[in-house]
Amino acid sequence: MHTRRALIAGLLAGLAAATIDTAEAAPPARRGRRRTRRRVRRRVRRRHRRRVRRRVVAGRTLLVVPVAAAVGWELMVDNSVYVVTRVYVVDGQEMVDLQASNGIVKSEPVVREDTADNTVEMEGSTLPEDDTTTPGIETEV
Repeated sequence: MHTRRALIAGLLAGLAAATIDTAEAAPPARRGRRRTRRRVRRRVRRRHRRRVRRRVVAGRTLLVVPVAAAVGWELMVDNSVYVVTRVYVVDGQEMVDLQASNGIVKSEPVVREDTADNTVEMEGSTLPEDDTTTPGIETEV
């Protein structure tokens, strides 16, 4: 019993069998090897950097610095970055010497207090690898 339906089904079955045989016989398609970039993490030491504000106390303008501020820290005063080079006391008032990037050093009276502004850690400048005495924070880059 040959009908059109049986003929078409037979042709499709034969075509499918031929396609499967040729697919199995062909070597697998070789895809180019996908290159991935490896991320290399380096440990970098950076200076502590904090933002400080000015406060008027008894008619004197003082910088409000964090309690832990020390020599080697960067302080951001009026949108300029200064490095603390010396901490000393004059007539009962604590003073710091701040050095700008152009080398100019200025002395400022300070009061130590942790506030919402100066407790936020900012990204400081990178320290040389051989510098082990300056306080800093180790981060991965």
